Amino acid sequence: IQECNSLDERLSLLPHLVDLCNAIAYAHSRRVIHRDIKPANVMIGDYGETVVVDWGLAKVQEQEDENEAPNVADSTAKTVLGMRDTSSDSGHKTRMGEVMGTPVYMSPKQAKGLPASELSDVYSLGAVLYEILTGTPPFMGKNVDEIWAQVIHDEPKSPRSFDKQIEKDLEKICLKALSKKPEDRYQSADDFADAVEQWRPVRIPKNRLYLELALLLLLPSYFFLIPWIAKTTSWKQTHNLDNNIHYISATGGILEIADLPRHILGNDNAET
Repeated sequence: IQECNSLDERLSLLPHLVDLCNAIAYAHSRRVIHRDIKPANVMIGDYGETVVVDWGLAKVQEQEDENEAPNVADSTAKTVLGMRDTSSDSGHKTRMGEVMGTPVYMSPKQAKGLPASELSDVYSLGAVLYEILTGTPPFMGKNVDEIWAQVIHDEPKSPRSFDKQIEKDLEKICLKALSKKPEDRYQSADDFADAVEQWRPVRIPKNRLYLELALLLLLPSYFFLIPWIAKTTSWKQTHNLDNNIHYISATGGILEIADLPRHILGNDNAET
């Protein structure tokens, strides 16, 4: 994402976001929660393939109450106080312990130290889309505490406040995935992927749109120009153009395919 210099370039990554959603949806079908979805954990191969990496924090989901408190007896757990880091870029680093994930991409539930669920991953997928749209994560801060406070309490800035060219429907998809309440989000990675996929074909880059409009305007003139040339050229009188395949030269002259070698070689006896 950071290598993209424009909105259109970032939007070209949407197919990879859909692939990411599908990969996470499959993991969820096997009851595996990734818990650390972020752009740095998604690789794009030389042939356009999308690879989701770093499953080190992944967890097999168990049946558990949405309001269940963190399992502090877990052998992998650490205290939240033991994870504080005031470095400026710490929000982009994976945090381990009761709070599992990367602060700027983690869900409010993870930031509170509660067990992650499939909808936590959906939130992180929304955070990735937010960065595709704006070039920046939903929340930034001087330290982890500040970021966690924003994740839990604040609403992200409207993506369109960064760039008015971002379409409202896509902004709506993004902000729904980033809803504070899990029940207000897309209820699966599949649903989120479908929403992005249904929007994506509608988007036409400006340069392609201008080209298609130009071709559309020129198309009628093509059908009027060819008959006019055929009627006004002397070749129409001496050659049966209606029954042969024709060649239109750069100068507008119409030649039969069979006559091309003679005109090129200047030899009436050239083989055709």
